[in-house]
Amino acid sequence: MIRIPVEIRFTLGSKKETAAAKTVAVNDHGALLNCARVFPAGTRLEIENQNNGQIQSGRVLRPPTLTPLGFEIPIAFDKVVPDFWGIAFPSTDWKPAQE
Repeated sequence: MIRIPVEIRFTLGSKKETAAAKTVAVNDHGALLNCARVFPAGTRLEIENQNNGQIQSGRVLRPPTLTPLGFEIPIAFDKVVPDFWGIAFPSTDWKPAQE
């Protein structure tokens, strides 16, 4: 589990809103976020990584799941962003060492 604080920015009607969240899992394509607020599938968002200030746009992939800690919200970025989370992921052809 990777806990990175993020700010979610979204528009409700004509009003711009924000919500605090933390990541549960991350990758170059998006994240699974934990948030007290629920967002329907397809909702357009901007995510700001609070550790590095980077902002990326995306959307909610499917309906959130309620957990004891809040709603788990799957987010897909509009484009692949390899350095958004500040984590080096293994290359796609990486294989674990043979024992």
